[in-house]
Amino acid sequence: MLIFGDYIDLYLGSYFCLSTMGAAALGNTLSDILGIGSAFYVERLANRIGFKPPKLSPIQLDMGCSRNAANAGRVLGVTLGCLLGMCPLFFRKNKRRRAG
Repeated sequence: MLIFGDYIDLYLGSYFCLSTMGAAALGNTLSDILGIGSAFYVERLANRIGFKPPKLSPIQLDMGCSRNAANAGRVLGVTLGCLLGMCPLFFRKNKRRRAG
């Protein structure tokens, strides 16, 4: 997310007259698209590691607790993805200099 937003701001921001927040929003959109596209591969890797989805009947899948657990898992996954997306901040050098 940060890398996409930074490059969009740096290279396309002036060309398309995008604000920094606009570049950040576009970077977030591209990051989400990348996350959706990689979901299949993450699930496949989890299966290879040994995590298997539970075998539930259609009635069990329709239960409120099953839907709540699935939604909680999605929220956790998106949150973890956003936190991992902020990791480039650890390696970024501060460009500001103090006057004095």
